[in-house]
Amino acid sequence: MGIASNISTLPDDMPDENETEGLVKMREEEKLARDVYTTLYNTWNNPVFSRIATSEQRHMDSIKFIIDKYGISDPVVDDTAGVFQNPEVQDLYNKLVAEGSTSIEQAMLTGAAIEDLNFFTSQLPGLL
Repeated sequence: MGIASNISTLPDDMPDENETEGLVKMREEEKLARDVYTTLYNTWNNPVFSRIATSEQRHMDSIKFIIDKYGISDPVVDDTAGVFQNPEVQDLYNKLVAEGSTSIEQAMLTGAAIEDLNFFTSQLPGLL
């Protein structure tokens, strides 16, 4: 069953404020990850970054289905790589790209940091 089919089975009740905020943060976080991995791929031409960027795009698409279902305002106003409405996310993107652009080894460590960020987002209030 595709993601759209799965999402259509979600409850019709609107998510509460915390759930809505979480969906918005996840959408921004997935774009951040996709954009950094895309930039690192363009810098280092390592297919690992391209594959992960594709996966992050799927995550973005899934969250977009959910926010559309509930009529939540999409924080991704401009889908251009590296462009964010949230200044904190913009600063984090700039920092991660700068770090990942110094060497292929640092790019791999930057990718690991992104995955840690995904895991610990709920413990980093104000970051996203």
